[in-house]
Amino acid sequence: MISKRFTIEDIHKIRCINYEKTKYLSRSELIEDTNKRAEALIKRLAEIKQSKSSHSI
Repeated sequence: MISKRFTIEDIHKIRCINYEKTKYLSRSELIEDTNKRAEALIKRLAEIKQSKSSHSI
């Protein structure tokens, strides 16, 4: 669980979790997984940007 105050320990936890999820993936699987996560992040950032711009009108 990530703390409310984002700390260096949280970064270590996230890195460990990501390592465990990806340690047995082939290079192509790792690239595919990274691209899927990036697409999800880009979509989420666009949603946040859209909601902020609609609130400022």
